[in-house]
Amino acid sequence: MGRSPEDEALSSEPLLQTNSLNPDFPTLISPSYLSDADHCPAVGPHGRRLLRDEGDDVKPTYFLQAAGLCTGVSIGGGVLLALLSLWLFKRSSVGMVHFAVGLQVAIPAGIAVAAFLSGAPAAGVPFALLAAALAFTVWLYRSQLVLVARLLSISVHALADQPGIIVAALLLQLLGVLVLVPLGGMMLLAFTNGHVIPNPSRASIDAGQCLGADGHEVVCCTWQVDSWVPGYLAYAALVTTWTTLLVFTVKLYTIAGATAQWYFAPVAAGAPKRATLRSARHALGASFGSLALASWLLTLIQYARAALDKIRQDNEGNFCALLLTSCLDFIYALFEAVTKFGVVRAAITGEAFMDACHGIVNLLSRNALDTVGVWFLPGFILQSSAAMMAVAWGILSFAASSAYWGGGQAAVASGAVVGALSGVCALVTLAFLNGVLLNMVEATYVAWAMDRDASAVTRSDVHAVFDRPDAPWHKAPGAIVEQPDAAYAYAAETGAAAGPPAAPRPYPSPSVHRG
Repeated sequence: MGRSPEDEALSSEPLLQTNSLNPDFPTLISPSYLSDADHCPAVGPHGRRLLRDEGDDVKPTYFLQAAGLCTGVSIGGGVLLALLSLWLFKRSSVGMVHFAVGLQVAIPAGIAVAAFLSGAPAAGVPFALLAAALAFTVWLYRSQLVLVARLLSISVHALADQPGIIVAALLLQLLGVLVLVPLGGMMLLAFTNGHVIPNPSRASIDAGQCLGADGHEVVCCTWQVDSWVPGYLAYAALVTTWTTLLVFTVKLYTIAGATAQWYFAPVAAGAPKRATLRSARHALGASFGSLALASWLLTLIQYARAALDKIRQDNEGNFCALLLTSCLDFIYALFEAVTKFGVVRAAITGEAFMDACHGIVNLLSRNALDTVGVWFLPGFILQSSAAMMAVAWGILSFAASSAYWGGGQAAVASGAVVGALSGVCALVTLAFLNGVLLNMVEATYVAWAMDRDASAVTRSDVHAVFDRPDAPWHKAPGAIVEQPDAAYAYAAETGAAAGPPAAPRPYPSPSVHRG
C-alpha cells in the first residue's frame, strides 16, 4: 500500500527515531513537544500547543541570587539540629520521649477539636478515633516508653564513646551512592530508547486540542520505549533495590559489631579502639555472603509488600482482601524483624546468617523477651521527633528569610524555597542520625539478651535499664553481685522456689569471626 504525504513527512522527521538510543530524547519528552499534535501521527487538523504561556510566574529571585549561601545554611542548620537532638536525648531522654509521644496524640486530637468547633463533626470523628487509638497504645506500652528512653540515652552515650561509627556509616552510604549512580544512569539511558506515539488516552482532536474520552484536555503525544526496555528496567530495579538494601545491611552489621565490642569490653578499659574499622572489615570480608543473603531476603519482602499494596488498591472496600493483606503484612514484618536481628547477632557472634536467625529466635523465645518496644517504639519516637523538628526548622527558615528579604511576593516565594530546602536537609540529617541510633539500640538489646541468657552481667548500667521491675520480661533472676574476679552475675533467688542457677552459655568473642 502507498503511504500518505503526512506519513512520509513524519517518517522523515529526524526526531522520530526507533530501536536505538535517541539523541533527541530531552526534546521529545518535554511537555511543550508532547503537547503539540503536529509531533505525532494524528487524524485531523494540527493546531496550537496545549501548554501556553499564562503570564510570568513569581520566581524565587532572592533565593537564586544567594543560592550557594542558602544551601550552605540549610545543610549547616540540619547538622546543628542533629547535634541538638543528640544533646537533648543525652540530657533528658525521658522528656524527649514524652514530648514526641504527646505530640503524636495532640496533633490529631487538635485537628478533631478544630473540626468539631467549626461545625464539621464528620471530618473530626476519624481524627478523634486516631487520637484515642494512639493514646491507648501509649498507655498500653507506658512501661516500655521509659525503657526505650533510657535505652536511647545509653545509645547516645555509646555513640559519644565511639564517634567513628558516624564516620563509618556516612562513608558506607556514600559508597552506596557511588555504586547506585551508574545503575541509575544506565536505567535512564535504557529509557531513551524509544519514539513518540499518539497518546492512547486521547479520543479526538478539536481545533488542534487533544481530548480524552471524557472530553477533558489531554497531552497529544507520549513516549513509548522499545520492546526490550521494560524487561531491562525491571531487572535493573531489582538489582538497585538489592544493592541499596545490601548497603544498609552492611551499615547495620558494622554499627552492631562496633556497639557489641563496646558492650562486652571491660568497663575499666574504656571504649575499644578501632572497633568500627574491625567490624567494617568483617562485614566486607568473611560475612559479606551472609549480608548479601540477608539483603536479598529483605528485597523479596519489599517486592511482596509492593504486591500487597497493589492488591489493596485493586480491591478497595473488600473486607476479605483487607484481612488477608493485613495478615500477610504482619507476617512480612516478622520476617523483616528476624532478618534484622539475625544480622545483629551475626555481627556479634560471627555466625552464618541462617544460624544467626535461628539463634536469635531461640534466644528471644527462651528468655520470653518482648521485642515490640525495641522493634517499633524507638523508631516511632525518633521519626516523629525528627519530623516535628524538621518542620519547625523549615517554618523558622521561611519566616526569617522572607522577613529579611522584605516580605514582598518575590521574598515570600524565595523564603518558601529556603524553608523547604532547610526542612528537607534537616529531615535527611536527622533520619541518618536516627538510623545509627536505632541500629545501636538493636545491637545493645541483642547483646543484653545474650548476656542475660548466659546469666552474666557485662555492663551493669545496661542491665539496670532492662531489668526494671515493671519491664514486661522481668523475671527477677536475683540481685546483681560482684564476684571476687571483678565479674558480675545474678545471685540465686532465696526461698524454696529458687532453683539451681543456670549454667552460663559461652558465646564467641564479638571480635572473632569465622572465615
